[in-house]
Amino acid sequence: RALQEGRRAIAIAPRNVPQRNNVGLYAMYAGDFEVAIAEQQEVLQLNPTFALAHVGLALSQLAQGKVAEAEASWKKLEGLGFHGASLAATGLADLALYQGRLANAEKVVMPAIEADLGAKETEAAANKLLMLGWILAASGRSAKAVAAADRARAFSSSEANDATCAGPGG
Repeated sequence: RALQEGRRAIAIAPRNVPQRNNVGLYAMYAGDFEVAIAEQQEVLQLNPTFALAHVGLALSQLAQGKVAEAEASWKKLEGLGFHGASLAATGLADLALYQGRLANAEKVVMPAIEADLGAKETEAAANKLLMLGWILAASGRSAKAVAAADRARAFSSSEANDATCAGPGG
């Protein structure tokens, strides 16, 4: 239903970047990755610096198994200033995890955590610390994983992290 309503909204205002981006995201959530990619590409033609379009594009590409294209999309986002680089670090680390490259994921996420903290972006840092916890746990370093999760909780003001810290399935 959200996708249907979003399409009606962009029929009225086809150059509305946030609305068009939402249509791309709704299509992605519905599993229609071709439409999602097309919509995100349209958003990026309208506004090449719209960070969430890069995110939606990369995730949709990955869902189609287009790993190299997804990585290229994350790399483009990386060049869009601090916020883009922060989002891209999460995406690139997640991509490395998807590929089973734990050491690479850790190398990507560690400096991104410190960059987020240096910029006082504590929620972004907390989310990356949770990712680091999963990386550490998957590589058999349980005590360090728990420490990363505890550090994430200390930096987060979000109740959502309470469920995330519990692991998959809450």
